[in-house]
Amino acid sequence: MQLKLFASLSLLALVKAATLAADKAERLEVLAYSETKYHGQPHAVPFEDRACQRFPTLTIKSLRIPAFYDCFLYTGQNCEGNFIEALDSVPEIIDNLHSFVCNAEEE
Repeated sequence: MQLKLFASLSLLALVKAATLAADKAERLEVLAYSETKYHGQPHAVPFEDRACQRFPTLTIKSLRIPAFYDCFLYTGQNCEGNFIEALDSVPEIIDNLHSFVCNAEEE
């Protein structure tokens, strides 16, 4: 009986891990905030790995970046101009950001 319970729990854990991985792949997005330290209404900005994406027309003062991603945040519209490399979420942004590109971290 214990072996069946262990097998059932192991299978459930595998299904949950696969579901979480699929959700992560489907919902790649950064959360842009109009105030520092992640205050204000978050704006989800979807992205694809290694593809330039424009931010919506709003002032961005902080940014949550998904785990296991590094992002380059640009002052130009098409991932051009000055940039900030963000290896983690950024609680306070001074520059006016217009575009970004995120890459999955290398193992």
